[in-house]
Amino acid sequence: MALLIDVSMNIYGIPTSQLYVRIKYTHEARGSDIKLDLHPYFNKSAYTTESAVRLRLENPSFPRLIDETYDREVNGIDVLAHVHNIAINKLSTDITQIETVRDPSTGETIYIQDPVLDPSTGEQMTDPSTGELLWQNGYPSTRIDIAIPKFCEFEDITIVDVSFG
Repeated sequence: MALLIDVSMNIYGIPTSQLYVRIKYTHEARGSDIKLDLHPYFNKSAYTTESAVRLRLENPSFPRLIDETYDREVNGIDVLAHVHNIAINKLSTDITQIETVRDPSTGETIYIQDPVLDPSTGEQMTDPSTGELLWQNGYPSTRIDIAIPKFCEFEDITIVDVSFG
């Protein structure tokens, strides 16, 4: 079984519209982790040829080595199906990082302001002396940035049976 990825890109100046990916994995029967090693090929012929030279993709969006957990009770007994799901999800998911938003001039954390509510009415309270609405610091403001964009869309990946010979 191989992953077939429909993606248009130039690799070493050579245009391609598909990549075949062989997945080698290591899993100990009693272990709780699984290691994947993804090997991309230009086409089916390169994939099936014993002497095929693997591509070295210098693309941070293509995860060559993946370490994941595996629990037979949770992930099922079909290790190969789990391996394919891990690879497909890693290739088709942005890697994000969450950062706390800070005031650029002071470096202090910016907090989301929550209204102060009257417990009996649920209405926002006002300052009795000024009549201004009361606010309190809620949770820190955060933003999610894409650290590494996904390699392709989920729909671009197919599991295919590749015959050798």
